[in-house]
Amino acid sequence: MSAYIEGPPNGKLNILCDEFDAQVVAPSEVRPAIAMGFGVVCVVFNPTFESAGYAYDKAEAERFMFPGDHREKVWLRMNKSDVEQLVKTGLGVGK
Repeated sequence: MSAYIEGPPNGKLNILCDEFDAQVVAPSEVRPAIAMGFGVVCVVFNPTFESAGYAYDKAEAERFMFPGDHREKVWLRMNKSDVEQLVKTGLGVGK
């Protein structure tokens, strides 16, 4: 079951990096980050908006890595408790 961070239609990537110390990681770093207990977010660039999906386990990360999906994606590693709180509250609540 997918979990997303709600917020403005665009700018989610910048907000997560600037306000929540998210770090951009390569796709090859996603599974190790999950195994180490980090929160991993996949920011997907759609034609008119960004979505920020929480890859809460390796299976969910695999769904975001579907080879037939050619949209631009940026993977973020961040504090897991921050991600879980943002899924509940959305953006606009800075640290």
